[in-house]
Amino acid sequence: MGACIAHDSQAKADSDLSFPAVGDESVTISKDSAQALKAMKAVFQRLCTTSGESISANDVAKVHNLLGEPLDDDETQRMMSFFNAPSPSDKCITFEKFMSWWNDLHNSGIESQYFSQERYRQRFKVLQSRLKDPKIASIQTVTEGEIGSRRFRVWFECDGHRLSPWHDIPLKNPDGSYNFVCEIPKWTRKKYEIATGEIMNPIKQDVKNGVLREYKWGDMLFNYGAFPQTWEDPKHVSEETGFPGDNDPIDVIELGARQRPVGSIVRVKILGIIAMIDDDETDWKVLAIAMDDDKECT
Repeated sequence: MGACIAHDSQAKADSDLSFPAVGDESVTISKDSAQALKAMKAVFQRLCTTSGESISANDVAKVHNLLGEPLDDDETQRMMSFFNAPSPSDKCITFEKFMSWWNDLHNSGIESQYFSQERYRQRFKVLQSRLKDPKIASIQTVTEGEIGSRRFRVWFECDGHRLSPWHDIPLKNPDGSYNFVCEIPKWTRKKYEIATGEIMNPIKQDVKNGVLREYKWGDMLFNYGAFPQTWEDPKHVSEETGFPGDNDPIDVIELGARQRPVGSIVRVKILGIIAMIDDDETDWKVLAIAMDDDKECT
């Protein structure tokens, strides 16, 4: 998620995108520090899609998507007021205004300085993870239809072109991590899944016997989704279970603390795997944890 960049200096921006080692407890990230400014300047340059040095409110909203904190309509209006932007697409936000907004996100208010600093550090960690691969960071989701209806879809797009989350997103990253596509966020019940039988494979809510499916035994306790470019072959009988595959992408259970939005693409490390049997089909469940999660140890 984020902006697809058609920028003459893309290669330079990629090479300059160096974040401080926020996973290292010995490194202190603070507002307006040299490390923080350098990292945020790189983010800002990624969002600049023109030769100018300004971005739009729509571009800032993409940063919220990268953080896993998408804006609702009221929050979008408050952001527009903050920047005094004539329209969401108007390129009127300079780097100085952008940094004013970024720091305002972390104003402590009545919170202690420790928790304000911790929130700042965590957001840096998420941005570092999401921007690790510029191609992945350029993918954004677009919803269609009303939530809770059979027409609801979550589409994947880059630079105005639709992508398949099953076929077009790479399984592995250069650093050895894997890309997890979140279908069902933790603490929710709607059973979303990649529509393998539809063109471009959007995410939709599963239907059984004409009824939209939801989990009946409480909210999901983890983020649930799939690995792209994987498939459980229905013609292959597993030695471990004695049953064939379920004809779907391999399922993933992401055990991190953060709730991931529907359609988010998260770098994860594999912890283990469980073989399950569902309606006489083998249904593997990979256990994983996000690389930007505090519980993850590299």
